[in-house]
Amino acid sequence: LGDLTGGRRLPHELAVRLRTYMHETRHFMRIRSQRQLIQRYFSDGLQREVAKHSAEILEMQDNVAWMKDLPEDALLDIVRGLTPHAHGPKERISMLNCMIIMQRGIAGVKGKILRRGSVYGQYDILLETKSLIDGAMPQTLSFVEVLNLSKHTLMEVGRNFPDADVRLRRAQIKTALWRAFIFAASMKRKQRKIDRSQAHVSDRDSSAEFRSHAKASKTSIGFSGDVALSNEEGIRVLYKLISDMMARQDVLSTQLQEVCRNEVKSSRMSATNDGAVAGAVAG
Repeated sequence: LGDLTGGRRLPHELAVRLRTYMHETRHFMRIRSQRQLIQRYFSDGLQREVAKHSAEILEMQDNVAWMKDLPEDALLDIVRGLTPHAHGPKERISMLNCMIIMQRGIAGVKGKILRRGSVYGQYDILLETKSLIDGAMPQTLSFVEVLNLSKHTLMEVGRNFPDADVRLRRAQIKTALWRAFIFAASMKRKQRKIDRSQAHVSDRDSSAEFRSHAKASKTSIGFSGDVALSNEEGIRVLYKLISDMMARQDVLSTQLQEVCRNEVKSSRMSATNDGAVAGAVAG
């Protein structure tokens, strides 16, 4: 590793990360060498016997619904087909046509925390239609070791064990139907958002047209302005309206008083004339 970093003149930070990765994954390297030893030198029957005593069987049966009813030999072949992989912190775990079983470390995906024993991708591995596949990739938060099950291995197990193939096919149909419902609901939700945005644009155009008409015409109180006013403009306009109304009330009050005075004068004059007429008649 020293010759590699020195010969390629790698940055010091990258060299430290490489050494840390080698140190953190030493246990992973030992497990991978043991798996290679088993697959290279032992028969299929002995490999199944070894797989029967692995902890991955219980982890998959507890977390993967469609694995609970699989024949034992098919399940052991799935365990034999698991391949170990290691990832450093802040890396994306590729989920293309595979399923992972967490062995060490912590990762996160879509607000969910994956830790030792967690299984992810157990439904996407059954599907073929891209629109129904989730495709979210977990991001590591620490050094992570996973066991990877590829779709190719699962298809091989289905071809070798017809009963397992029937079980996998049934799980595939159920998963596809459920994902299709979710996909249809999401498309309907998006269409509703589009309709609402179009309705909002239509309302905004109608409001703009109304404001243009309001600017072109004057009201009975002499007000011509935009409907959408700021607070300061609104207060100024309201003050003007109140002042105009009060001025008009003062004019009306003055006119009313003048009418009342005229009525009083006319009533006095009529009373005087009536008295003079009465005196003349009496005389």
